[in-house]
Amino acid sequence: MPADEITYDDVELAQHDVLLAEGMPAQRCLDAGDRSTFANTDTPIRLFPDFATHSVDNAQRWKALGCASLVVYGPELEAVRRRVNDMASGVADALTEAA
Repeated sequence: MPADEITYDDVELAQHDVLLAEGMPAQRCLDAGDRSTFANTDTPIRLFPDFATHSVDNAQRWKALGCASLVVYGPELEAVRRRVNDMASGVADALTEAA
C-alpha cells in the first residue's frame, strides 16, 4: 500500500538495545554519527539526508556496537518485510470491515 509520508520514531536509550515493536524484535537507532538526519537533534538538520548510503565506517560501527546484526538485504530481510506487510494488510482489512 503506497504511503505519502513515513515517520520514523526512536526511543532514546543510554545504549544500543533491542525493543519489541508490535511483538517483533527491533533495534533502536544506533548513533552512527548521523544525528543531523533527525528532526529533534541539537545539531543543524541535514536537509537532504541520504539514508541509502552506508559507509564502511558505519558498517564497522554496527558490527562493534550493535547488539544484533544489521540486515540490509537477503532472505532474512525479505521474511521480515513479508511479516510486516501481512500485519499491515490485516490492519487495513479490519479497518475496512469496521467502516
